[in-house]
Amino acid sequence: MDRLLQRTVLILLFALTFATVGSMTFLEEYFYRTRPRSPDPTTGRIHLQEVKSARGAGKVYLTRAEKIPFDYIWYINPILVVAIIMTAYVLVSTKRRHPAPQVTK
Repeated sequence: MDRLLQRTVLILLFALTFATVGSMTFLEEYFYRTRPRSPDPTTGRIHLQEVKSARGAGKVYLTRAEKIPFDYIWYINPILVVAIIMTAYVLVSTKRRHPAPQVTK
């Protein structure tokens, strides 16, 4: 596998992991500030979600579409972390089997 492709894949996996964590942090902060603390059936905000913020933690009510990221984050983040570990392992083992040629002077 080409070195540039290997590095690109590893950087992409790291970026996806940090983007996922960052977006969830943003969503929790946003929902903590803007969503109701009691159910609101007229707007469809009937799904309870616990969120954390720099100001504290609280329970807010979200629509089903707003709650979806919170339901799937428990699966996405571990998969990304395992993919990073496996990719890093493959890169290191490949580098050990095929060391860079020594430059002699």
